[in-house]
Amino acid sequence: MSARAWLRSPWLPIVLAPVALALAVAEAPLVVTLAVISAATASALVWKFGLREGLWYLLLATIPLREPLSIDVVGTVSIFPTDILLFVLFAVGMAREGVRTTWRESTSFKLGVAVLGLSIPGMLTAARPLWGFVAILHAAANLAFLFLALSMVRSGRDAQRVLVVLVLGMIPAVVYGLYQASLPYGAALPDWGSHHAAWDALGRKTVRVVSTFRHPIFFSHYMSIGLGISLGLSLSSLRRGTRWFLLLVGAAGVLCGFFSGTVGGLVGALAAVIATIIVGRRRRVFRLAPLALVGLIWFAPPALTTKVARMAAGQSTSAAARIVTYEQALSVIRDNPLLGVGWGSAVRAFEYDYRTTRSAAVGLVAENYFLHRGVALGLPGMAVFVVLCFLFFRNAILPRREIPHPDWPRAAILIGGVALYAHAQTFVAAEPTATYVLWILFGLAERMRKSLPQTKGAA
Repeated sequence: MSARAWLRSPWLPIVLAPVALALAVAEAPLVVTLAVISAATASALVWKFGLREGLWYLLLATIPLREPLSIDVVGTVSIFPTDILLFVLFAVGMAREGVRTTWRESTSFKLGVAVLGLSIPGMLTAARPLWGFVAILHAAANLAFLFLALSMVRSGRDAQRVLVVLVLGMIPAVVYGLYQASLPYGAALPDWGSHHAAWDALGRKTVRVVSTFRHPIFFSHYMSIGLGISLGLSLSSLRRGTRWFLLLVGAAGVLCGFFSGTVGGLVGALAAVIATIIVGRRRRVFRLAPLALVGLIWFAPPALTTKVARMAAGQSTSAAARIVTYEQALSVIRDNPLLGVGWGSAVRAFEYDYRTTRSAAVGLVAENYFLHRGVALGLPGMAVFVVLCFLFFRNAILPRREIPHPDWPRAAILIGGVALYAHAQTFVAAEPTATYVLWILFGLAERMRKSLPQTKGAA
């Protein structure tokens, strides 16, 4: 066979593909593995649900893989293929359905547009313009997820699939997180994550797990949300085997999240369990929910239990450091009540103008979901996020007799939101992975209430 014929042969890519894959695995085994898993999942989903719906489920499943699948451009700037897929699906949805109907019917969408509008003035005086631009891009991505949730979900079964995919998407992060938890301190960690240490009762350093996320807190937050959703799905109309498997994933996720060394994960898990007991009070099995939480804490790593014990004894600086950040945030809001300082200047405000201590324990952000947004966008911006929170719980808290169809996963939407918001009160909670899920929950809750007869109200 001549060289020209060989180049035209269909066997060429078949021969070269394994070679290229082997070289890629040698260079970045984890990233390539996740990419191959994502490609295989995409093929299966598209074959099962069609192109648009299959890619929508792929997007949901790969939210925790946003960082590993990213591509570095100039060292400090990354391209995120999952975000590209998001905006492509958003553009397709706009072309098919337009935004006019969503604008007319969705209060959450209007409030999201308001967040975008309030974010723009801060760009004019941003100390770090790139940070400000990225924050605006994230706000636009949140809106895109909300639009897709409202347009892709038309029934309770659709909502169940969305939440099931979100829980199943945790599995690669949980598996890799448990692997990281087995490593000694100082072992190599992925280059996309920041490295932090925790100390056990004997003062020995242990690794704080980041898994497929940038920071241990971000990983822990996502696992808390997953636990809440899985607990809620166990109260749904799914098959018993599916419910128990999702519970196993959620429990493994929050246990793995404990290895991040953040007490916020414990707060989120506790909030999810309490919400489950309240929502599912007539289910006999959930009388054992507190025992399940005690079991998780029993298996929690010594570094976390030591940290909790130190906080209870007043020996930890974590709580005091957060109080300092609250005071600094209130000072920023008091001096900039209308527009805040902008997303691109929030860190600078804490680092220079409003810094009251040089202690390394005090972060350069407002360690609270609402205060952080008040610093960036002023009182109007913080009010928008408070209204969004109120609107979500108004839509999600429906009496059981008013649910339009038993397939609607009311409990999963509600408990997932409780875990998300409870954990978010301990840090800024501005990471895209968690905010994406939050705006998806906004859309599901709003769509669920829209399914009610018009006489009973709509969002």
